[in-house]
Amino acid sequence: MTNEPNDPKVLDLVNLPDVARFAQGTQPGEVRLWPLVSTGRTMAGWVILLICGILVLVSLYGWFTYPHLRDMVGMTEPGTEVQSYREYQSAWFGQIKDLLQLLVVSLLVPLFSTIVGYVFGRQMEANSQQMEAKSQE
Repeated sequence: MTNEPNDPKVLDLVNLPDVARFAQGTQPGEVRLWPLVSTGRTMAGWVILLICGILVLVSLYGWFTYPHLRDMVGMTEPGTEVQSYREYQSAWFGQIKDLLQLLVVSLLVPLFSTIVGYVFGRQMEANSQQMEAKSQE
């Protein structure tokens, strides 16, 4: 293990309260993040980026497929363009909504919640164990 201050492995071993105690002259305990917690943080960040990317792609898809009234002129009987346009626009909105619900709400939000719940649960567990150890000393 290197002793470089910007090394991610070193940053996972030190936190600011320990540095403050060390600066005051007391000996800090070594705080280690579980490897899965560090990986969970990284995964949560990637899932957020994936959600944002999907939102951008679906927005672009919606922008380029948005129905226009001029598109209805040649496809319907004269005089029924407005009604057909409203039906087509409603179907388009339903398609976009279903796509977002399928990709983001049903798949990625529960995945993100699971990862973040694990990361915070592990951190809370580690903090409570440290507090118990300090109170027993």
